[in-house]
Amino acid sequence: MKEVRLCFHCGNKTQMELVTTYKHNIPEVEYEPGYGEIQIGEYWDVYNLFLCPVCQKVTLELKSSSTFECGPDGTEYWSEKVLYPLIESQVIKFPSGVKEAFEAAHKVRNIDGAITSLALRRTLERMCKDKGAEGKDLYRKLKYLSDNGVIPPILSVMSSIIKDIGNEAAHGDDVEFDQQLVSSLFKFTEIILEYVYVIPRHLKKIQFDMGIREEENQKPTVEVTSE
Repeated sequence: MKEVRLCFHCGNKTQMELVTTYKHNIPEVEYEPGYGEIQIGEYWDVYNLFLCPVCQKVTLELKSSSTFECGPDGTEYWSEKVLYPLIESQVIKFPSGVKEAFEAAHKVRNIDGAITSLALRRTLERMCKDKGAEGKDLYRKLKYLSDNGVIPPILSVMSSIIKDIGNEAAHGDDVEFDQQLVSSLFKFTEIILEYVYVIPRHLKKIQFDMGIREEENQKPTVEVTSE
């Protein structure tokens, strides 16, 4: 079985072979007086190992879900995370336009620093568009997001650095895009994307889980008496 995947080793998006899969199920139980332990749900972890045909390196992916994570129609919600190679953020959680721009930056990360900075700048442009930011240029759009509470002020100020470096790369200015600079640009862009897209999802999931447990705790306890 093959699936189209982005290899974070070589940067190629290609059909990767699913080498093996391991599934791990964890039951969720509660203790009911008079009945003992009762299973109320189940958590599922699925580990997939993919092989890249280009660089011959593997990618380990974890997919997780549970009986508590589903939509109103019963559709299961699965979260996905790349465990290996270790990447700072999870691009799969980003909207398609943002995801494509960020993946493009990953592809050229080890090839051309100037092009990488342009791709990161484009990633921020896509994020601003997705969030409905207004403004004539990237700086004003980022400030709009800051003023409206989408990103904190410190990220807005630092984002302008990405914009300026991207401009320098586009205009062919004499800037040395070494690995340290590129890594810093990546790290900061990832922090912004995590703040905008990933953290809110985690908070919603925690809120959902706490709501489920609160409902369970409010259920009346059935006492069993012996005659």
